Amino acid sequence: MREDHTLSIRFGKALLIGNTTGCVISLSLVVIRHFFPYMWVEAITLPIGVMLFIKCMNHWHKQPGIINGSAALLIVYFTSQGHQSVLKAIFRITDIFVGAMISIFINRFVHPKKEEPKTIDELKQDLKQIQKQEADLRKMEQQLQIEIERNEKFNEKLGKKMDHNT
Repeated sequence: MREDHTLSIRFGKALLIGNTTGCVISLSLVVIRHFFPYMWVEAITLPIGVMLFIKCMNHWHKQPGIINGSAALLIVYFTSQGHQSVLKAIFRITDIFVGAMISIFINRFVHPKKEEPKTIDELKQDLKQIQKQEADLRKMEQQLQIEIERNEKFNEKLGKKMDHNT
């Protein structure tokens, strides 16, 4: 059974994972800042924590594009984490949508889904469709040829009438 990969489902997954990742890392930030209020500790532990979390999510979800997109947005999000609450609020609201867009881009272009090989029945159906289209094109070509001949005859008659009038 093939998994349905429409844009809305991808967007929903990206929203869910981006939000989950953001919440988990935000909680871990609160814990790290509470016990270790030094910037160098945060600078060392955050990337390690983010990478471990991404590895776990990759293993669990089997969607590297969405996870990597969420990771990219998280890097942007945490580099903006200063002491200004306005910036935090803006990035917290927009990170979900940015993560979704990044993940869709990565899914489309960086990690495109490999298509499963078609079955013999599907190939036969495709062949029938192509043959039908070819037959339709031949009919259209014949109709165009008949139309061209009619136009040529009409032009000849029109040319003769014009000669008589002059």
